[in-house]
Amino acid sequence: MVPIIVDYCLLLQRKDLLFSQMYDKLNENSVAKGVFLECLEPYILSDKLVGITPQVMKDLIVHFQDKKLMENVEALIVHMDITSLDIQQVVLMCWENHLYDAMIYVYNRGMNEFISPMEKLFRVIAHPLSAGKPLTDEQVIMGNKLLVYISCCLAGRAYPLGDIPEDLVPLVKNQVFEFLIRLHSAEASSEEEIYPYVRTLLHFDTREFLNVLALTFEDFKNDKQAVEYQQRIVDILLKVMVENSDFTPSQVGCLFTFLARQLAKPDNTLFVNRTLFDQVLEFLCSPDDDSRHSERQQVLLELLQAGGIVQFEESRLIRMAEKAEFYQICEFMYEREHQYDKIIDCYLRDPLREEDVFNYIHNILSIPGHSAEEKQSVWQKAMDHIEELVSLKPCKAAELVAMHFSGQIETVIKKLENQVLLFKFLRSLLDPREGIHVNQELLQISPCITEQFIELLCQFNPNQVIETLQVLECYRLEETIQITQKYQLHEVTAYLLEKKGDIHGAFLIMLQRLQSKLQEITRQGENTKEDPSLKDIEDTMVETIALCQRNSHNLNQQQRE
Repeated sequence: MVPIIVDYCLLLQRKDLLFSQMYDKLNENSVAKGVFLECLEPYILSDKLVGITPQVMKDLIVHFQDKKLMENVEALIVHMDITSLDIQQVVLMCWENHLYDAMIYVYNRGMNEFISPMEKLFRVIAHPLSAGKPLTDEQVIMGNKLLVYISCCLAGRAYPLGDIPEDLVPLVKNQVFEFLIRLHSAEASSEEEIYPYVRTLLHFDTREFLNVLALTFEDFKNDKQAVEYQQRIVDILLKVMVENSDFTPSQVGCLFTFLARQLAKPDNTLFVNRTLFDQVLEFLCSPDDDSRHSERQQVLLELLQAGGIVQFEESRLIRMAEKAEFYQICEFMYEREHQYDKIIDCYLRDPLREEDVFNYIHNILSIPGHSAEEKQSVWQKAMDHIEELVSLKPCKAAELVAMHFSGQIETVIKKLENQVLLFKFLRSLLDPREGIHVNQELLQISPCITEQFIELLCQFNPNQVIETLQVLECYRLEETIQITQKYQLHEVTAYLLEKKGDIHGAFLIMLQRLQSKLQEITRQGENTKEDPSLKDIEDTMVETIALCQRNSHNLNQQQRE
């Protein structure tokens, strides 16, 4: 019956009845009292029950504490009117049970105190961070809560929900800023470095802390006091990070990307010394060692994209990026200057992205918007590097040539002095099995190019000549027969003679092959004890018979004989 009693009293708005006579009666039975207290939970969480007597409130917290339901206690506390509780006792309970949200809420609502909870949380995470130790999961949760809490205070929102009373908002902002930029913490040891709070947050999560500040700076546009704080905190950030060597390139990069974004705003009032940007460029491009190369490049790229480019002298930036092998930075700079041909060099020198060069060239040549001169310079550069492109990916190079320069294939062939590369290129271009996506009819390749490929094939891959000839088009039979005779590929010559219609010639060659192989094996048989393999002879014989069978219906009786 207890849930029904609670529901009806609250529906009838008779809290007086519920928390006096009813509660006194139910208090005598521990089970009934437990059910009563648990029935209040949903009403408190949905803010339908705000004022509760101090006694019931205390019993409620103790009841959930006894049942080890600490998360429920935290959820309840942040919906309660704290003033009717023993605040010190609740704070102690929250701290012991890691209920940080509830603890912050009690300090904020119960005492209008916004700084103490920050100090408490800082104390826990500052020590391991300054000692360079990894944080436990619990400490990471506390650090994240701290960042969210600072963000709420600076934005005028209450933590974890609601808003700070309007008259308190400027005061809280100022208090939090004053706290963050303190030179030392309250009970500082003599070894403590300056600005411990800013330093701790930067070490904990540089990017997120700077995001919090960036959001705060957005709200600060017309507040003179806030603009001073803004400059002050930027000066401190620079002092802490630039004068210290224990921050990674990524962390320092985050700071300068944040600064570049602030400085790029039209209503910017911040001042940052330009030489510091030069120092960061030096730091990212000329490190003591080669570690974190891609990370440093990524950091500088973000910095430039965020508007930091105005802080640098461009020619020096390109020089340093080339020296540091930051090819993505060079690409970013050349792109601004429309020097697309130079970007090809960036791709070819960068082992991580060299294969992307084909897409890049294709895009410049096919996407509208690039001038004829730009396309010409890109094509010229591709031609200068054609050997590199072919050795990188023969089929991609062939695709590029076939798609954009089908009329200049002979020029490309002249440039490919290395015969192996030329062979790979022609095979990709002419052999349909290589899977290059080009319409062969549009290519209009002259027979002499196909024959040049067949000759290379005879040199480098004689076993594959017949099966390749079966799929190739546009080669002249007479010239090709001469090539195969030159390299003494008799089976291939027989295949071509048959194709030409000289069945007798083809048969004679095959017969000759069979006889010479038989002679070879009889000679071997006299000199060696083992049985020689007859497989090769058998294959030649089967091929010779197949030739006769294939063509017998086209021959007259005398020819068949």
